[in-house]
Amino acid sequence: VDLVDSKKWLSSALLDAKFISPLRDASLGAQSRGFGRFISSLAFLISSVLRGFGQVVFQDNPWTGVFVCVAGGIPHWPTAIMGILGCTITTVFPLLVQPPETRALVASGLYGFNGVLLGWGYSTFDNNIQQADTFASGIIALLRALPALLFLGILTGILHVVISRSFTKATRIPPLTWPYNIALLMWMACATLSTNYDTLFTNAATPRAVAGDYTVAWFFEAWLRGVSQVVF
Repeated sequence: VDLVDSKKWLSSALLDAKFISPLRDASLGAQSRGFGRFISSLAFLISSVLRGFGQVVFQDNPWTGVFVCVAGGIPHWPTAIMGILGCTITTVFPLLVQPPETRALVASGLYGFNGVLLGWGYSTFDNNIQQADTFASGIIALLRALPALLFLGILTGILHVVISRSFTKATRIPPLTWPYNIALLMWMACATLSTNYDTLFTNAATPRAVAGDYTVAWFFEAWLRGVSQVVF
């Protein structure tokens, strides 16, 4: 605790969403300032991305974000990569287009979590990614999905800005998951109806109710699966 408290950059990276100060004093020269600024920016980005994962479960904490990221990738490692890429896109985008006062919101992961859900959702519903059973096929599937994820990530960021400046400004209600839901639903509709993509819903049969015995064990298993669906 003393170590973290004595290092402002470490405290900012691990404990709160304040701006991370340069690591070195300006008197050390331009080269040191440049390196310090780079490290500071990198720490800010990593912290913001991890907090974006944490905000999936409403926690502004990078350590929570680490566990959420791991949990999302345990069933299938490309899903974790897609979540990281999506969160990075929606974290960086507002820093480029939004006014400086939104930096604190970005640092808290409030822009990044939509990107996490976008990346996870894309990975879950794209059969090319889900059917990748080797490292090479997984990398190929990720590269194939990257252009679409980049476009959808930017679209999610734009939707977040638009909703914040209109609906949120009028009602003070935050966008929550609206940006990711709109972007992902648009992709799912286009991808499912297109012959160029193979999604979970392509040629899917209409589900039918199946009669059976609903036991206590069945209920608790369904309950636990419902919790796990938070990370798809």
